[in-house]
Amino acid sequence: MLLRRVFFDSSLFIFCFFAYNNFTLSIVTDFSALNLAEKMKRKFGTDYVYFDKYLSFDRIKKGYVELVEKLNINISKEISLFRETADALMKKVKPMFKGKSFIYGNTPMLAFELNSFLCQMGMVPILIMTRGLYTNDDI
Repeated sequence: MLLRRVFFDSSLFIFCFFAYNNFTLSIVTDFSALNLAEKMKRKFGTDYVYFDKYLSFDRIKKGYVELVEKLNINISKEISLFRETADALMKKVKPMFKGKSFIYGNTPMLAFELNSFLCQMGMVPILIMTRGLYTNDDI
């Protein structure tokens, strides 16, 4: 099984696993590609996993679980190690963030998830600018 990254434009891409010249799975890394992934699923039967740029460890783990189920692989040890390492890092750096203020302007990250993460790290928002809620915002 090979891995290819297929670019559709400079800001939108889908990772596709393929075997024998047939795409078997798309990994959608930005919500703007969901429509295309749905069309590929309907037209070609290409399944997909939506795995955005999450900061929530639970959402990251959910993405990995969905991915490994579709690929029929086991990386549970790697996922657990990743979580332990991330938890240790967050515990170590949290005191550095505590009480610091921030201003948020639109970024490629999920606006509400990013701001929630910064607040969980002890930071205090002064201004949060966002264009609106998207279907992938989990607030």
